[in-house]
Amino acid sequence: MSRWSGDFLASKREVGDPLADDTVRSLFESDGLEALRAFGGNLVDENGHPTEGLSEAMVHYLEATSAPPDFLDPAKLEQAQAILNSHGALIFIILVCAGLPECYVGKLGVPVLFLTQKLNQDITRRVVEVTKYMVDVMSPDGFSPTGRGLDSARKVRLMHAAIRYMILNADQASLARGLPSRVAEGIRSVDWQRDLGLPVNQEDMAYSLQTLGWVTVRCMRDLNVGLEPEQEEAIIHCWNVSGHYLGIDHDLLPQSVEEAQALFEAIKVRVAGESIEGKSMTAAVLDFAAEKISLGHLKAAPRVLTRYLVGDDTADMLGLPPLSDRERSRQKRWVSELSTVARLREKRLSLVPWMRRLAAGLFSRTGGVVTERAATADGRVPFELPESLADHWTVNAFEGSGPSEPAG
Repeated sequence: MSRWSGDFLASKREVGDPLADDTVRSLFESDGLEALRAFGGNLVDENGHPTEGLSEAMVHYLEATSAPPDFLDPAKLEQAQAILNSHGALIFIILVCAGLPECYVGKLGVPVLFLTQKLNQDITRRVVEVTKYMVDVMSPDGFSPTGRGLDSARKVRLMHAAIRYMILNADQASLARGLPSRVAEGIRSVDWQRDLGLPVNQEDMAYSLQTLGWVTVRCMRDLNVGLEPEQEEAIIHCWNVSGHYLGIDHDLLPQSVEEAQALFEAIKVRVAGESIEGKSMTAAVLDFAAEKISLGHLKAAPRVLTRYLVGDDTADMLGLPPLSDRERSRQKRWVSELSTVARLREKRLSLVPWMRRLAAGLFSRTGGVVTERAATADGRVPFELPESLADHWTVNAFEGSGPSEPAG
């Protein structure tokens, strides 16, 4: 029997993140959004100490979020990082074709996701930001005092708090300070329904975390990757550590793979349903992925793989059309190819050109070029794929590929 009852999960929809919420409130009340722009830069110096010049509220926040969780197991973290090193491109395909779509089926939390995507005006940014966070968390030493994972988690936590603040205080004059008029008006146009709970509440954050944790494990099982039980446990453990730094309550962090599955399913049965926003965002993500494949008959691969990885019921809720007989035949072949490459490890990615192009195109062109362009515009830190991972996934070999023919 699951330890997460419906009443318990419902209560978590009314809970935010007091530490981050107090920090953001202080920043808005003093300097408006200008104070929040520091999130895109360095919060700590090379020794892990708060950067000079940060406000007192920010220094307090950084000091309060520096301690690792009591349950942290360095060996399990290292094991999870090794899995990313071996299966990174596959994990990324799972993110696009299962993790993000599973987020979009949550009709109670999807209005916030839709709003942020609408304000960004670009699905690319959403994909890149989630990918960057995934890589940062699972990078070597990601949760050290100066680690990429810790830095990203702290910034995402503050971003969540900023979204809560802006939606719930949309009429306050402080919202306009430093905020582009288009964004301010977009926030003010939201008529937040309180029966949805708080924006970015504890239940929604716990569900999103398991779209990265449990959904990854589930899909790797479905693809017959052959992970050992302790490797699956390591993945869940890594995302639990991330959840701690994101401000997710510890009673929403599963202690095993079985609990991760139970938590995900307990929340999904409560929040899943059709929504115009969910269908729109799913279509945008899969269209984005299809654009990275030049051969016409392979452009259906992201949509076909998504239906396999999330199942027919979820795919129907997300508005994906049924597969034709030809597409079902292709689905079997593509899934078999994915499974084969995964078992051979990603040095053999070149055996399947369409998969090679999808993984390389999304990582190299989107992750590098698009995010770097965004960084120039709004001060965000560009996406950087660690050299060790780029080499192991053979992404470096693809970077010079033209739009029609794969490299090699």
